[in-house]
Amino acid sequence: MRNVCCSIFVAIGLLQTASFGELPRNEFLADSQWPMTHRHPFNQGSSPLPGPTGAQVAVPQTLPGTPVPITLAISPKYPDGRRAIWGTTMKYVFKLDANKGQMKYFSKFPREQPKADAISGAYSLIDKDGFYFVPTRLTIEAYRDAVPGNPESEIAKSHDFTLPNELVQEGELIVGMNMTFDGRIVFVTNQGLVGSLSRELDDLQSIRLTNEDGSVSEVSNSLAVDDEGRIIVVTDRFVANVQWDVTSPQRLRKAWQVNYKSEDIQRTGRLGTGSGTTPSLMGWGNEDQLVAICDGQQLMNMVLIWRGEIPSDWIGLPGRDRRIAAEVPITFGDEKAKRSTTEQSLTVHGHEIATVSNHYGQLTPIMQRFVRRRMGNDIHNMTVYRSNSPGVAPFGVQKLSWDQNANQLKVDWVRRDLSCPNGIPTMSAATGLMYFIGQRDGLWTLEAVDWGTGEQAFHQTLSNSSDHNSFYAATQVGMDGSVITGAFGGVVKFAKPAQDAMMSRTPAKANATTTQ
Repeated sequence: MRNVCCSIFVAIGLLQTASFGELPRNEFLADSQWPMTHRHPFNQGSSPLPGPTGAQVAVPQTLPGTPVPITLAISPKYPDGRRAIWGTTMKYVFKLDANKGQMKYFSKFPREQPKADAISGAYSLIDKDGFYFVPTRLTIEAYRDAVPGNPESEIAKSHDFTLPNELVQEGELIVGMNMTFDGRIVFVTNQGLVGSLSRELDDLQSIRLTNEDGSVSEVSNSLAVDDEGRIIVVTDRFVANVQWDVTSPQRLRKAWQVNYKSEDIQRTGRLGTGSGTTPSLMGWGNEDQLVAICDGQQLMNMVLIWRGEIPSDWIGLPGRDRRIAAEVPITFGDEKAKRSTTEQSLTVHGHEIATVSNHYGQLTPIMQRFVRRRMGNDIHNMTVYRSNSPGVAPFGVQKLSWDQNANQLKVDWVRRDLSCPNGIPTMSAATGLMYFIGQRDGLWTLEAVDWGTGEQAFHQTLSNSSDHNSFYAATQVGMDGSVITGAFGGVVKFAKPAQDAMMSRTPAKANATTTQ
């Protein structure tokens, strides 16, 4: 039986579909193509809107900038019909014009972010009133247009919130951020503190998640939110549901916590131990409602967890918590595989789900010696930086689907020849294509793959320059049938060439191909 909180969410009209999505609409987020990291509070990373359908309408344009805007948030529509795209790097909060024509910056606002704390700021969102929220260490900051209604105005810092000292542990910082369907900012720290704030950044409610023995559990991903008040957090050892209930004196409470299989090893390319995926939510309303992650084993599994009431006829998996609905090994098509890993959040559409390999090869001995001498032995970041290189680049894309009738997770297709070195994929329901920043023979590419069959639709070649290295950034379906992504050298947009403006394009190679 659903609690009173859930009926309140339904009562305020949250089961309406959004103009930009088939999922329940969060009316407090910007009504735009991509208002937050992973597009929607469910963290599916897919879009109902069209992306490019061929290389000829995916012409690349690069706007130079500082590393690395991991995600980009598209604003509500301004009075003149334009939109702005907001993003964050370690040096700036920026606002850019990515409407038809050449990309350009509207404004930049200085920001200080130590390299060691770069994960704090990777997740951001923009609300219905145009306020852009981003965490920086222990502070959540809100930015806005200095002149309301004018996208070309300077950026102004509006208000902020800093965690009180009595709640903070040594080395703690805010990692993930999302928004509940009644308009609350929710966040999680790297040490399991889950908090909820009003959009005015006051009225803090918090709860700390720990392991069964009371020890600190590490969080290196964001958190998911559904339309029934569930806040889903994945740590290095467990997945938990923190329930947001406005009718209860304890508005945040832990509803359930489920351990998943993991090893206490941080592999190259991973930002922490355990799962490398932000939890993605599948299903809503009367559909099967599940949480999807990849676990932290040496050979990882795709794991599905019942997020609401467990079906009464569900027997469960042998030897596992009854809330676990599926565990399927991810081999990327290699039956002899003993190791697989991913740091990229899952791509979900309906009850279909895809993941990519981030199992890197080793840097050459010469490069390893250089890193040890010049970079303080930072093999991890140099591997990601060089992840388009032959011998280092990972290969593998695997898609699965949940059968709601058979209660079974099955493999739909596998591509062992495709490489998505470090970026987060996306998917367009309108075109039926999955997009990601890939590489071919050391050259960075935009790859487009048929979501249903895994067949190649087209690819667009960029260059071998580090400027086009996605470096953990999300590929997103943007405006006017485009795809946009952050990169080590700034922002890259793939779109139909504008007829009425000169575009600063990255030259496309002759081997950009389209197959239908």
